[in-house]
Amino acid sequence: MQKKELGFTLIELMITIAILAIIATMAAPSFQSQLYDYQLRKEFNDLVLTMTEAKSNAKALNKSVHVYFREEKISDPKDSLYVHLDSENYTSNKIETDEIIFRNNGLVDPLSTKKCIDIQHNKSGKAKRIKLTQLGIQHISEGACTSEDEA
Repeated sequence: MQKKELGFTLIELMITIAILAIIATMAAPSFQSQLYDYQLRKEFNDLVLTMTEAKSNAKALNKSVHVYFREEKISDPKDSLYVHLDSENYTSNKIETDEIIFRNNGLVDPLSTKKCIDIQHNKSGKAKRIKLTQLGIQHISEGACTSEDEA
């Protein structure tokens, strides 16, 4: 009686590894895309939370709250909020001179310089935008802001 060897041959193992390598190569771009989408969602959610916090603080403190898109300055009002974007990974239509002011009743001050804010991921090119109405309502959608959004 002949004894049968248990296990895999070297050829079988090499074929299996080659197939797994091909599958991993096809899946890698999808994982990278998902990672970029997650990063954009996280950065955008931080922006939305800052806007929501500013509106809530304005009502709770019964005074105007400013949201700036730059570093803090000594001359800024006491309860101001700041949005900081990682400029290596994201671009935005906001510039350092821009601010959004929420009045004590939660409404957006008409003197606010921007009514639409977008964030674009530099590597994926995808963008999300938030449009603020005069009532302080946030409309969130995909894509960058347009000139119609600012009207």
